[in-house]
Amino acid sequence: MGFFDILFGKKSTTSSTTSVNTTPSEPVKDLNPKEKDLKWFQSEYGIESLKEHTTPKAYLLEERLEKEYENKDFNGRNDVTFDVFIAVYHKDVKIPSIYFSNFVNAIEDEYNIGPLKYVGPSEMLTKVLTVLAKTYELDDDGEPVKKKSALTVEDLVSFENNPVLKFVKEFDVFDLKDDDTGSWSDKFNIYSDILIFLGLCSFEDKNVLEENKWLLEEEPYYNSLGIIKKKKGFFKYCIEHCTYPDYWKDKLDELENE
Repeated sequence: MGFFDILFGKKSTTSSTTSVNTTPSEPVKDLNPKEKDLKWFQSEYGIESLKEHTTPKAYLLEERLEKEYENKDFNGRNDVTFDVFIAVYHKDVKIPSIYFSNFVNAIEDEYNIGPLKYVGPSEMLTKVLTVLAKTYELDDDGEPVKKKSALTVEDLVSFENNPVLKFVKEFDVFDLKDDDTGSWSDKFNIYSDILIFLGLCSFEDKNVLEENKWLLEEEPYYNSLGIIKKKKGFFKYCIEHCTYPDYWKDKLDELENE
């Protein structure tokens, strides 16, 4: 078979004298998360694939590839995302973001979630899940030390048990677009802040969304004119109502010191 036959997927022919093995074979064990539907990610193979993509070595490899991506010259192009870079230069690599970027795509396909149609929110959710799945850190000797998470591996891809996913599925307070209720950027900033907050807290508290159900209500997000609040106003509301007020106090201090 020539190069162009391989490139364009031409099928090879088989001689009529070739014997055919009719013995039933075992199903192929496919742990590649690319182009899978949502049910696959929650299946036995999906969970096994998740474990393979989130080992300590996988996180260290992703860090190395991120540095390679940052230092690579794409001939002046600034539209080459990390996902594209991986697909071109390291297409078979097993790293956390590959698993979760495909998982996020499957979520959007299954539930038609508005924010995930945009690159920004989709990438933000991928990053939050990637951090949330990391249950190892390196000690001073460079050895991996396991950290105890409130979420099991199965919980990570569960819309019932992962507060981040539950929020993404149930949130319908505003559309991420420029309209009479506010700008896309203001909405995206707040949406991202919530994803990060839930991701950080969920590692130790899987009930964080249940404890802060107001995050799914309209009141925290709109001012008296029916327009999306700026970050400062939203952070102040969170300080008054959240079970983790110190987190939002720190966010407000950072904002005021910019």
